[in-house]
Amino acid sequence: INRSKTFINKIPLMLNNQPLKDENTVKYLGVTFNTKLRWNTHLNEKIDKVKKLLLLTKGSLTRTWGPSPQLMRWTYAQCLRPILTYAAFIWGKQINKHLLIPVSSVVE
Repeated sequence: INRSKTFINKIPLMLNNQPLKDENTVKYLGVTFNTKLRWNTHLNEKIDKVKKLLLLTKGSLTRTWGPSPQLMRWTYAQCLRPILTYAAFIWGKQINKHLLIPVSSVVE
């Protein structure tokens, strides 16, 4: 590695005499890492998942029937928020303000 953080001589990794291909992202224990250890991919995946689930639960809520607002709040707090904040102790302090905007839009 030189000062520009690029590899000079890239040695291919082998497993059972087969070269391993390079990947830009890898998912380990539900956390998506990329080559630069940025959290954009992980957060976007989690935000998309929570938005889909939120739309499914909101679809059953109307003025005359469906779950009460208290039940919807409980569903968010117990089911959706843990998905969104999974491994937040790893990525929480390292995200930029522009990444918090999509997260806050899901929360509201």
